[in-house]
Amino acid sequence: MAFKYSNVQHKHHGPNKKTRKVHIVGSKGYKCVAHFRRGKKTHYTRKQLTKTEINMIQKGQFVKGLFNDCQPTKK
Repeated sequence: MAFKYSNVQHKHHGPNKKTRKVHIVGSKGYKCVAHFRRGKKTHYTRKQLTKTEINMIQKGQFVKGLFNDCQPTKK
């Protein structure tokens, strides 16, 4: 049976919202960050997870700075 994991974090600050997503199926996965302003998506980025990040998530360990390299670009 393949490993499946998914998590979404929403952060609200007034009319603005940031979402961070992690999705893993088997040995592949991605992380993405989206910024919303007044309900419209203004910035978005998506990157592949590295093997070490996937292994740490599978073991239930904290991954420090997981989203540091996901600086959203303007859409």
